[in-house]
Amino acid sequence: MKFPFYGLISTFTYKLGDQYRFVLLGNLTVRFFGYDLGYASYLDQNNKVRLVTKGDSITIFSGYAWDGNSPAIKLGDRFYGTPTPDSTVLSSLVHDCLCQFRKTSCFKLSKKDIDQIFLGIMLQNRFKLAHLYYRAVRMFGEFYAFLGSFRANKVTCSENLQGNEY
Repeated sequence: MKFPFYGLISTFTYKLGDQYRFVLLGNLTVRFFGYDLGYASYLDQNNKVRLVTKGDSITIFSGYAWDGNSPAIKLGDRFYGTPTPDSTVLSSLVHDCLCQFRKTSCFKLSKKDIDQIFLGIMLQNRFKLAHLYYRAVRMFGEFYAFLGSFRANKVTCSENLQGNEY
């Protein structure tokens, strides 16, 4: 199994959200040594760029919102479900973002690659339950993604970036 070493290229800041559990403040760039992610931009349903891949790096853009570790549901003004301790916020962000765009035509990673990145970030952050969370994602991730596909919005991608558009 390949465990990616990652490096943060930018500061990672987030806030608690209303509709989603977390919202990214500022752009986040992460480098994954040993992966080739290609060169593409990924747009959300409003045609806003949310993710750019450049070789072994990704940039997730400010305002990206995610639920943290799944499953998580919001009832009233509280979230319930799998805990998202501080040591897993980054791994859940990267995993959710990569999974959101993985079925587009430009995407270069398999679901297994994405899950291994999730595990690698947790291990590098010394999260003690990393292997348990990883096994849960491997066992139930596709089912949870299937349930989420009923509310998923259309996302698109564009290849052949020159490396300086964003």
